[in-house]
Order: sequence, then structure tokens, then C-alpha cells
Amino acid sequence: MTFEFRLWGLVAAPVVFGLVVAGSANALDDYKCYKATDLKNPKFEKVSVSLADQFAINDGTFIATRPFLICNPATGLAENPQNPTDHLVCYKTKGPKLDKADRPRVQSVTQLGTLELEVKKPQLLCVPSSKKVLLNQTSGSFSALSYNVAGLPEGLSGSSPLANTPIISPLLNGYDLVVVQESWQTPDPNPLAPLRVYHELLVAEADHPYKSISAPLPLGNDPERPQAQVSDGLNRMSQLFFVDDVVRHRWTDCHASAADCLSLKGFSYARTMLTPGVTVDVYNLHMEAGGDPEDDALRDAAVTQLSDFINAVSPGRALIVGGDFNLHTNSEPDSTQFQRLLSETGLLDVCATLSCPEPGRIDKFLFRSGGGVTITPTSWNFETTIFVDGVGDPLSDHDPLAVDFDWAVSP
Repeated sequence: MTFEFRLWGLVAAPVVFGLVVAGSANALDDYKCYKATDLKNPKFEKVSVSLADQFAINDGTFIATRPFLICNPATGLAENPQNPTDHLVCYKTKGPKLDKADRPRVQSVTQLGTLELEVKKPQLLCVPSSKKVLLNQTSGSFSALSYNVAGLPEGLSGSSPLANTPIISPLLNGYDLVVVQESWQTPDPNPLAPLRVYHELLVAEADHPYKSISAPLPLGNDPERPQAQVSDGLNRMSQLFFVDDVVRHRWTDCHASAADCLSLKGFSYARTMLTPGVTVDVYNLHMEAGGDPEDDALRDAAVTQLSDFINAVSPGRALIVGGDFNLHTNSEPDSTQFQRLLSETGLLDVCATLSCPEPGRIDKFLFRSGGGVTITPTSWNFETTIFVDGVGDPLSDHDPLAVDFDWAVSP
């Protein structure tokens, strides 16, 4: 089989994962390995393979989950490659692990020195490959998920995050772009122990190469909001590269009715690469909850704040906005506020575009084409049959919203 990958390193600084060096000068070329992203043309489907190697204790069936590296024959430590057309593609794998008592120790002699190593868990399957450098991609697709994971401490959450977050984590791998709300990192050391939060559990089995760094918990030390104990809870995991660091902005004020002042709710933003030279601005948000008149006024102010930011930072650009809007758009004043956000930014509601059956839901995706990039949603679905526990109960007090998008570059 011929694997065709676009190397990010051809248009930007390469991500060098290492050199695979021959044990014998006549046996194997040196290789320089680059992190690679599946462009889904066609999408790689997981493959189950039976593998045996010289560590017989590790024989068994493995699942190649996704392509991870492409390795070129390299010069530098040795002469020119003997087989310049031979490449490697390495896949992340899941399968039998080594028991700690069974980990072999080996001595390895390379051009970089002699090493004594302890072998741990199997992680990659590298297979021979040919390579063809493709022209820049002009169209493609990606899947997106917005999910309020209810990651407040056990007993305060609307769910059971200690049990459910580890179940959620591997399920996120089915989506290219994931934006989550209510996911916070437990501080280390943790002054609130035994209370904790769960973001480290959420990302533990998420294979996305690009992940946001969770904002630290204020724990009552924020001078502008001393009652705040947790940060915004906004995080993202992606197969698509973040061109810029994730930028976070809090809403200007809060109201105590739904405990919103105990957090630093707001929105986050990151310019995200669809393919080299083609980007989309991705926003993630969590709006004020509560049903008091003060909450209505604060959500209206948040619409203005977000609209002003988008018009200043992303004018004329393609956009994706996902999150927990806390706007029931089949009632007032929420509907008027939501329509104002759309009209002031040129955004479109995926639900309305695809005539979805539940237009009033508060978890939403919005989109906009621009900058020569056309964004088209092709599906909208709450993944209520996927994100469930062993008895079929939901893993959060919100349903995860999945949307598939096509994109294309204008000639």
C-alpha cells in the first residue's frame, strides 16, 4: 500500500521526533521522523494486526489507531541514504502492555553512543512506505465536537466525573476538533484535597497531537474576582495545528444566582490550520447561567463582548464557534440576543442551516465562511448513544454535539 502524507515540515519548521539509527552500517539508513496528520483523503480506519517481535512476552493483537510519524532517509550521521526511496510510516498502537516485572533491559549501540535501556510499553508500529509529496490541498473535511463535561468536583457536578471522565477520554478520539467546557486541571500540590477536578483524566487517553494548556485555578486569589475558585474550564483537543496559542477572555461581570461568580467563565480563541496556508479561527465559549434578570443582562453584555472581539480579531475570516451558550433560542430574551450575535458577526447557526430537530438546545456550533475559505456543515447530531456508561446512562449533564464540516479554498 502507498501512503501519501503532506509533511508539515515542508512549509514550516519540522517537528523532529528523532533519528532511527542502524545497528549495522549496511543494514539500515538513518531516518529523520516528522509528526504527521491524517488529511482524511481517505480517512485512515483503525486496523487490528497480530504482532510478534523479539520480546516474545509482548506478542499479541494490536490496533493501529492513527498515523503519527513519517520518516525520511537522512544524511548527516552517515553517508547518503542507500535506499532513498524507502520511508517509514509509524502508527500509534494500542494493545498488550508489558508487566513491570517483565520489562527487559537491553544494551543499544548507536552512532550517538552506547545506551542501557529498559523496555516499557509498545507504542508505535513502523511500516515501510513510499512517499509522494502532494500539492497544497484545496478542500477537505473535519469533525467537531462541543461537550460540557460537567467537571466540577464530585458532589458539586451535575454528573459523576470521577467515574465518567476516564470513559469520555478515549471517545474523544473519534473527532478531529474537540472543544470542552467545565474541564479544569487539578493543581499539584492540591490545597483543596480531597476535592479535585478532572482535566488530567479527560486528556489521558485523548490521542490528539494538539491540546490547550488548562488555565490554572484562581482558588480565591484573583484580585478582580476574589470569590472565583475555578478558571474558565475551556479547553480543546485537535488533530489540526494551533497556529497561535489559545487566547482566553473572561466575561466582564457575573451574577451569583447560578454560582457563576465562583468561576472565570468566558471564551477562548485560536487560529487553526486546516492545511498549510489555510486557516480558520476557532472559538469556544461558556456563557452565564441562571434565570434572573441580571443573568439575562449579562448574557446580552457577553454577546456584545464576543461580537466586538470577533469583529476586531477575525474580520472577514472563516470562523467556527462552539460551546455552551446558555441561550434557549426558542424563548425570549435569549432568541433576540442570539440573533443579534449572528447579525453582528455574519455567523450562521449549524442547527438552523441543516434544519435540525432541536433548535432550542443551548449547546451550539456556529460558522462563517471568509478569507477565501468556504465552510459548509454537512451533519449535526447529539451523540447520545456514544457518550454513555456501561448501563447506557449519559456521561455528563449535557449531551455532546457533533458536527461535520467540509471546507474548500476559492480558486
